[in-house]
Parts: sequence; structure tokens; C-alpha cells
Amino acid sequence: MKERPTEWLVFFCGGGPRGGWWDWFLRPAFRHVVAVRLVWDLRAWVVFDPSRDRTEILLLPNGPKADEEIARLMARATAVLRITARDERGMGAPVFGCVAAVKALLGIRSWRALGPYGLYRQLLARGAEVIEVPRDAIGPERGSGCCSAAERGGSAREG
Repeated sequence: MKERPTEWLVFFCGGGPRGGWWDWFLRPAFRHVVAVRLVWDLRAWVVFDPSRDRTEILLLPNGPKADEEIARLMARATAVLRITARDERGMGAPVFGCVAAVKALLGIRSWRALGPYGLYRQLLARGAEVIEVPRDAIGPERGSGCCSAAERGGSAREG
């Protein structure tokens, strides 16, 4: 049984302190990527956040807590794209990081995007829709790194 295509919001974040040697090769506004989607049947949001030390997957019931998390991501994102996952054949690049994990999640098997900015450009080329971030959502922390429950002072079990 073929499941219907899944639509994801992909948040690109930057800024903040450099996390590792690889950050020297990344554009400052594009250092991390997080994917979020609403699962209608569960009435819950899935937040997929692959970081350098672990991958966090949050399941947040649709409501105030999910709204707060999405608003936090929106306020810190450099860019947000909406894209439908694909089922491509072939093998992707044999590296691991947030980009490789999100590419696998979206079903993209390409060697072209190795960093967040490359993924951003590749998703645009594949027809991703740019989501406008409301101007009032832009705060002083804009682009200052997003994600990880550890950064938020929580854990992956919260929700």
C-alpha cells in the first residue's frame, strides 16, 4: 500500500557559536537544518532535529506547545521551505550530519547538497515553496541557531 506524499517544513538556521570544525566551511546563516510536519491522523507535529551528537524526534500534540515550538523555530530560522517528500532511487552521499539525515527523511538521493545551503538550493530547484516568515516573528535571535531540546533546556521526552 502506497502512502500519500508527506509534506514537510524545512527550517534552515545559522548563527550561534561554531559547533565543530565543519562550521568553518558553512555559510553563517545556514549551519543547521530541521524538518517539521503535521501528521493529520494523529493531530500532532513531528519535529525531526538531527544534531551532531544525537537525533531528536519530538511528537507534539497540535496545540499551544506545538505552536510555541514552531514559533521558536520560525523566529530563529534564516529560511523556511515547504516540500513534499519523494521516493527516489539510488544512493545518497555516505556522510552523516543534519543535511544527510533530512535528505534521507525527504527521500532525496543526491550527492549535490552536502551543507545546509546546498540543501536549500537543491530543494528550491526541486520546486520547494518559500514560506514567508512574519516580520513580527523576527527577533534579536534570528538565525542564532535553532533546535535541539538541550538548547531549549528540555529533553526529547517532553511533549
